Amino acid sequence: MKKTLFFSSLGIVMILVLGAFTVYSEQEKTIPGIPEDVNQIIQNHCYGCHNNDGKSEDAVEDLNFDEWENYNPMKKTGILNDICEVVTEGEMPPEKFLKKYPDKKLNDEQIKLICNWTKTANKRELR
Repeated sequence: MKKTLFFSSLGIVMILVLGAFTVYSEQEKTIPGIPEDVNQIIQNHCYGCHNNDGKSEDAVEDLNFDEWENYNPMKKTGILNDICEVVTEGEMPPEKFLKKYPDKKLNDEQIKLICNWTKTANKRELR
């Protein structure tokens, strides 16, 4: 009886751990074509709203990182220009969001990395 209870408990713990790992893995999705350092910033500051499961339809419509590889070069070029502009002007992440999650505010170094990436990526897209 004790062995059965132990193995049942162990099984439940393993399911919970694997379930938590699956959720964490989904949140840490790597976006193809985006450098790792920029990908990290996107994962920590942008992806939560700009993905297939984003709660704001406007955010998902404007930019959906789950669809990044499916965007045509013209659309990517426009989005890349917009990304640098909105992070530089402090429009993204939005102020309302930052009131609830102040740790999601981008610092100057992160903004510089994002804008450098958008400029480099735009040059590639325009070729």
